[in-house]
Order: sequence, then structure tokens, then C-alpha cells
Amino acid sequence: MEQQARLYILATGLGLSLTICLVMFGLWSRQTDLIRWQADQAADSIFRQLVLTRQWSSEHGGVYTLKKPGELSNPFLADPDITDVNGRVYTLRTPAAMVREISQYAEAGSAVRFGIRSLKPKNPQNAPDPWERQALLSFERGSPAAIEVVRRKEGAVHRFMKPLHTEASCLACHTAQGYRVGDVRGGISITTAYDPVQTALDKTLLGMALVTAALVLFVLALLYFLVWRLVTRLARQTRELEAASETKDRFLGMVAHDLRSPLAVIYGFTNLLLEAEPGLRERETLERISRTADRMLRLVDNLLDVAAIRKGRLDLKPTDVDVSEFLRESATLNEITGRAKGIALEVSCPPDLDRVPFDKERLQHVFDNLLSNAFKFSNRGTTVTLGASRSADSLHLWVQDQGCGVREGEAAGIFQEFNQGSSRPTAGEKSHGLGLAIARRVVEAHGGTIAVTSRSGEGTRFTVTLPLSGSGPSTGGGRRVNGADPTGR
Repeated sequence: MEQQARLYILATGLGLSLTICLVMFGLWSRQTDLIRWQADQAADSIFRQLVLTRQWSSEHGGVYTLKKPGELSNPFLADPDITDVNGRVYTLRTPAAMVREISQYAEAGSAVRFGIRSLKPKNPQNAPDPWERQALLSFERGSPAAIEVVRRKEGAVHRFMKPLHTEASCLACHTAQGYRVGDVRGGISITTAYDPVQTALDKTLLGMALVTAALVLFVLALLYFLVWRLVTRLARQTRELEAASETKDRFLGMVAHDLRSPLAVIYGFTNLLLEAEPGLRERETLERISRTADRMLRLVDNLLDVAAIRKGRLDLKPTDVDVSEFLRESATLNEITGRAKGIALEVSCPPDLDRVPFDKERLQHVFDNLLSNAFKFSNRGTTVTLGASRSADSLHLWVQDQGCGVREGEAAGIFQEFNQGSSRPTAGEKSHGLGLAIARRVVEAHGGTIAVTSRSGEGTRFTVTLPLSGSGPSTGGGRRVNGADPTGR
């Protein structure tokens, strides 16, 4: 039992640890997705700002800025420069040029690089790299965006690209390329450093791993110091209790055995004195002594049977028994108890019953208990019947009284040890709740069953059914029956 408890605790600890690890893995996965989503949203925000900037520039036909000394004009425009009345030269900044120059500022200050890319660029600087080309081709097939974290030697980068659709303001510069309004003219590619994000994620993962390890160690330590040690202590106490119980049973058996002999002598000599027809006063005293000795003998026999059953030493010694004679002997041994309460005992037995193999002494004890109970719960002037009948493969022995009966719902529990039910003996006799439990165990050891039928206020019938062949005991040798307690549980 202790080993099983240890295995159970170990399995529980591993199960809890696995659960914690799975929960932490789920949190890690969620955290990874969240950080990735934040990177996607940051890139998308840059994309929207660039689209607005480009849209404003396109709708205004571009922006002219003062041409700096040595600055080259846009070679892809027919008339990129204008001169004001003061002779100052201004050059045209197209939307693509504006995006490219803003990207240079961004890359220098925040490691963010972006630009307009096209499969049919007018400016070679707008030509796509392989990843961007695949993204542009997917846009033409209807894909809304291309997002990927790319691992490079110099570090991981977050790549983000969305398509640019041709608008009416774009046709002034791109009609010659065959674009129409609504066509995918290209896309804005945004590249940001992902290493800082990955570093933050790694720190988060390390923290989560440390928390997971701490939780697992805490759970295991808690199980060990509280549950494991408690189970160990309980196992030790269980062994001590079992040893004490065994000592108690051994002592009980010895005491009961030593008490039985003098009680039997008292009971026997009392009955001899009663047969000598003493006076009324002496008879009352002798009958009281006889009843008391008989009750104590039954209790001692019950205690001996309990001790034997708990030790697994309930030996059966079946012999071929004349059933009619067995019932008459049982009636003779128990009628004095009924006569003392004014209760008649009758025997109902057909003459054609054959001899049946069973342990006569053990079964006699069973019917002593059944008849004793019948007398206890019957009123003066009633009758208790001890009977037998036979079917094709079973022998039925029964005790029927006209007492108070067993209340509904209590029948199943009356065969349990020390269960006395709610009914009380009619003359206040003492009951220890052992007789029916022992009777059930002895009958089951014979391969039989014991059943009760009763209606409150109409009496009770206990029926012992023994098999005539097959699983019943055989003659010619003893049979030891193992059991933990008289109820067979």
C-alpha cells in the first residue's frame, strides 16, 4: 500500500509538473505571437503613413524643392526642373523619390528601411529583391500582404510588404507602363531589425522558464514534505495498528477460549439441576443462571469465530448430516430460551430429506444465532418455526418468527458487523451485532447464501440456501476459508 501511495504521489507530481510546463508553453506561444503581432502592427503603421504621404504628393503632382549645388535632377522625368524669376532652380520630387529619401533618414536614425518596389520599375533603385519579387507576384494573385521574419548572418529582420494600387493621380507618370486604375503597380517594402524584439522575447522566455522550474520544484517539494511524509507516517501507523489489532485478536481468542470451558460447565450443571425438579424459587434462580451462561457462551463462540475469520482460519469439516435430526437437535438446544419468554418453537421438516454434506458444528452455531435473534425480537405467546425444504439442487433451511420484523431499508445492512438495526429486543435482551455477520460468512464459506424477508410488524424469515453439489463443501477433509472480517468485505 505504501509503495502504491508513493507511486501515486510521484505520478501526481509528474502530472502537475507536466501541466505547469504545458501552461507555460502556451503562455510562451501566446507571448511569441503577441510580439510578432506588435511588429506586424508597427510595420503596417509605417506603411499607412507612407501611403498617405505618397497620396498627398501624387495628388499635388509632386513637390518641387530648391535644387542644391551638385544635386542631380531626376533622369526619368522629361522636365524635372523649373527656374523662378530670381533664377533659383527647383527640382521635382516624385512620390517614389520622397519615399526613398524618407527611408534614408529613417534607416540612419532607427534601423528602419523601406521603399517602393515594382516588377516594372522606371528607376532601377525600385527593382525588387527575390523576397520582394515573390511578394509582388502574390499580390497580383490577390494576396493582401507578405510578412516574414528572415534570419540573416547580420541578424534577424522583420520583412513586411503590402501592395500599392494604381490611382488616377498615378497615371500622369505611369501611363506609358500600361497601368490602369486599380492595377497593382507595386508595393511598399518595409524592413525592420528584429534582433531587439528577439532579445526581449528571449528574456521573457528565460523568465518564464525560471518561473516554470520554480513552480515545478515547489510542487515536488510540497508533495514530498507534506503528502509523501504524511503517507509514510500513515503507513507506519497502519502497520502499528495492524500489529496491535493482531495482538488484540490473539488475546481475545485466548480469553474467549479460556472462558468457554468454565461457562460450559456452569451451563451443563445448571441444566442438570433443573432436571432434578427443584422448588419454584430454586428453579427461577437456576433458569436465570442458565440463561446468563447460555448468553455468555454464545458471545464467547461469536468472539472465537470472529478471531478465526479475521485470521483466515475458519476451518470447515463437512460430513454427511441427517437434516431432520440436525433440526431437532437445534430445537432441543434452543427451546429453553424460547420457553423462558413464553415463545413456542416448532420444527417443520419433510420426511424425505436426504443426508447433506456440511459442517454440522459451524452450521449449528449459525442456527443458534438465528434462533436467538428470533426469540429476542418476538413477543410472548408467539411461535418461532425452524424448517427445511429441498429443491432440485439446493437445501433451504429457515427460521420464521412472528416478531416486530425488520424495517424497510435496513435488511441489506443487518449482516454487517455490529449493525443492530433500529428494532429492539422485546424483553431488553442485549445484542452485540455479531451473530448475523458470522452466520453470513459461515454460510458463504459453504458456497451458500443467507437471505432475509420481512415486513415491519409481521415477522422475519431468514433462509439459508446450501448447494447440494458443485460449489458446496465436500466430505473427507477440512477446508480453510480466508477472510479479512466476518462480513467478507
